[in-house]
Parts: sequence; structure tokens; C-alpha cells
Amino acid sequence: LNKGIVQGIKSTENNIQFYPLHNTKKACSVLLSKNRKISKHTEKNTRKNITVKNITVKKSRCMSCKELIKEKKPSAKFCSPKCKNQHNGKLRTRKNQRKKQEEIKNLNRIIKQLPKTDLSLLIVYRSPERILYADRLRQSEIKASSDWIRRITKVVIESEGISRETEFTTVRAKRLIKEIVRSNDVNCTG
Repeated sequence: LNKGIVQGIKSTENNIQFYPLHNTKKACSVLLSKNRKISKHTEKNTRKNITVKNITVKKSRCMSCKELIKEKKPSAKFCSPKCKNQHNGKLRTRKNQRKKQEEIKNLNRIIKQLPKTDLSLLIVYRSPERILYADRLRQSEIKASSDWIRRITKVVIESEGISRETEFTTVRAKRLIKEIVRSNDVNCTG
């Protein structure tokens, strides 16, 4: 009956109990700490704070197709160049759509204010030789033909009081110049 019961000596330091082992000639003792068993021979290693941690491998997924990425680094975001190009293409499209919506909103606001203002504009256009040129003009100085308006690629409104410049590209730049030419013609005749 007494075989299973082992009496130990309780140490006051670090709440550790020593239990003698009966089946060995040398009375090696086993340390029972809070949640681990350590033999006397490995006690030196515990004093050096050597701990073995469970390493969990992070499984990454492709941001485009949501498949597990196995053959690459754990920090990889895409499984292939095709997925990377698809994802970045969607981001570019979204960015360009936001820019277009902002340009349309600014264009409508500026067209309403055209008769009251005299804007300073930087107009970028393409020559027949496909070379880009830029002219800095006031709103009242612009009198352009339809051929010249077709060559316009970008218009930047340089604001004097506000630090942010308003930029229009392609169709919206051409529409702004057409509206300015139309308002200048009305002012000249009227």
C-alpha cells in the first residue's frame, strides 16, 4: 500500500519539493516546480534560462486568389506574378476612378464660377510632332481653335491663395478650355 506514496522534503525557496527516487542507487532527486518536471542533471541548464518555444509556422494566403502559399516565404503576399498584376490592376483602376470623380466634381464647381473669376492656368498640349509643350495663361487671354483644344492633355489651375492646385486631364481639361473660350466669346460680344 505504501509503494505509491512518496514523502518529500519541501524547500522554502521557490516553492520546490524534492522527492527521492527509490529505483536508483544514487539518490537523484526530481524537482517538481509549478508545471514541469526536471531531473537534477538538467538543473544547470534551467539556471541559464534555456527554454524551448513552440514555433508556429504562419500560413500566408494570396491576396488575389486566396490560396495557401507554400513554396514562398511566410511574408509573401501573392502566389504568382499573375495574381500580383491582377491585384495591382484593380488598385490602379480604383485610384483612377476616384481621381476621375474628384475631377468631375471640381470641374462642375469651377464652371459655375467662370464668369466671376480670372484663373491662372498652366495648359499642357501635344504638338503635331508629338512633343509636349506647356503655356501659362490667364483665363481672359484664352482664345483657341478646336484643333488646338483637341491637342490639350492637361490643365492645371494655379491658385494664388490656396496651396492646393487643381488638375484636370484629358476630356475634363478639354471641356474646361471649351467653356472658358465660350465665356470669353460671350464677354467680347456682350
